Amino acid sequence: MTGMACRTFLNKVDNIMDDISKECETRRLQREREDLPIKTVNKKELKGKLQLYKETFQVLDAVFGGLRTIAPTPEETDMTRRAIILLKYYWKRLKLSETPKFHTTTEHAVDNGDGDMENFGGLGDKNDEWGEKWHQTMAKATERTRTMGGGHKAQAKAIIKSLWRNSHPDVRKSLEEGLEKNARGNYKVEDSTKKRREARRANVVRLESKKLPRNGQL
Repeated sequence: MTGMACRTFLNKVDNIMDDISKECETRRLQREREDLPIKTVNKKELKGKLQLYKETFQVLDAVFGGLRTIAPTPEETDMTRRAIILLKYYWKRLKLSETPKFHTTTEHAVDNGDGDMENFGGLGDKNDEWGEKWHQTMAKATERTRTMGGGHKAQAKAIIKSLWRNSHPDVRKSLEEGLEKNARGNYKVEDSTKKRREARRANVVRLESKKLPRNGQL
């Protein structure tokens, strides 16, 4: 999965996991009606396992959302810390391997005032997304001009002209307004981001009270 696909999955994890649960149950009932052997776990075990994965993805969404925050407030940093504690709990429950990336995320991102997120004013603007974005932009420009005549020189000029045009302030403003009023929802990006942030916070608070001891530690 690409980074964008992962983000889309986490944003819609509730609906996706509910659909998976319904599909699994439908297939299990179908095999029962056809008197076929059922190789999966029973209904209660299946429901519990899917719920565990669903909650794990909700926590991952909260962790990644927190780490992507630019210049986070102390409250936002603390919420990320709490989400990381939950992530460690679920990781152990699922018996997943602790890779170096996992260790760096859970042990050094937020560390009582001395973590990377605290020392560098957030991590949202310090990743490599700008490089990935540039690769995608050039790939699209190259594909768009692939069949034009005039050879590579003409193609290069057309790409440069296109990049220069899209960097103009008026054009950038128009593109941003188009994103805010798109055909898929006619919503504002800021409102959508705020709702996601509130949903992540609610998930962390709910799962803390459900899974962790009162001291909030593992």
